[in-house]
Amino acid sequence: MPSGAVLVMLLLAVPVSALAVLTAFGERRRGGSLPVVLGAGLLFPLAWVSWYVRDQRAVAR
Repeated sequence: MPSGAVLVMLLLAVPVSALAVLTAFGERRRGGSLPVVLGAGLLFPLAWVSWYVRDQRAVAR
């Protein structure tokens, strides 16, 4: 693999990893247990959707 391609892959991996870590921290602050925190970090787009739905239900009440 050319070194330019490796650099591009690394540049893409860093922000994605940061989003995963920050999402895991956010889930922990919301009271999630360790398995939930790890799942939220790995599947962070789904965690964002579930937070949105949960927060919308709380606002609607």
